[in-house]
Amino acid sequence: MNASLRRAAARGLVTLVAGAAIALAALPARAMTIERVVSPLGIEAWLVSDRTLPLIAVEFAFRGSADQDPPDKPGIANMATSLLDDGAGPFDANAFHDRLERKAIELSFRAGRDYLRGTLRTLAENRDEAFDDLRLALTEPRFDAAAVERMRAQVISRLRREILSPNDMASRNWWATAFPDHPYGQPVDGTLESVPKITIDTWRAATGGQRPSPTIPTASRWTARSNPCPRSPSTT
Repeated sequence: MNASLRRAAARGLVTLVAGAAIALAALPARAMTIERVVSPLGIEAWLVSDRTLPLIAVEFAFRGSADQDPPDKPGIANMATSLLDDGAGPFDANAFHDRLERKAIELSFRAGRDYLRGTLRTLAENRDEAFDDLRLALTEPRFDAAAVERMRAQVISRLRREILSPNDMASRNWWATAFPDHPYGQPVDGTLESVPKITIDTWRAATGGQRPSPTIPTASRWTARSNPCPRSPSTT
């Protein structure tokens, strides 16, 4: 079986397992035990363990996102978040995506108005590499020039489409009217005027020359395997 077929088969298996988990969740309700886990540095997680399926899924959130964008440059957090899985550590965008696809690891990040949220899903047998990829994305994103310009083009294209969408325009106007002179009133994705001005130096200036290290006020981890819980992706 060649590499592409192996990747497709692995992705199909993750999808099948996730679908089975949803089907099981639809069965009559049963008691659920939620375990509170706290790291040595105080990061709190809620753990629900089910040994039925060999799947690990993590949902986490960091306080601080688009609400920290400068008033004249909305969209900084959105672009930075979109690039977290576009190359990290020693791996450029293509190599990092290949690492994820090779083991059918699903890793994604999204910026909200006051939280940066992330999701990780993997088969239990691939947990070590999956959590290492998550660690690299959070602590060593590359922000390579080619990836930055590719993401900028995608954001600008999306913003141009939204101009033609009554629903998108109504939503944007509602937030601006409901929260004037407040970060919530700014568009999370930025504007056609602000996005072209966003650079790597802009991110560095906005974070005092360093990548932000927000706290994790909430985190949840759903596991479905018989092995012990994997270590946190950070050193905490």
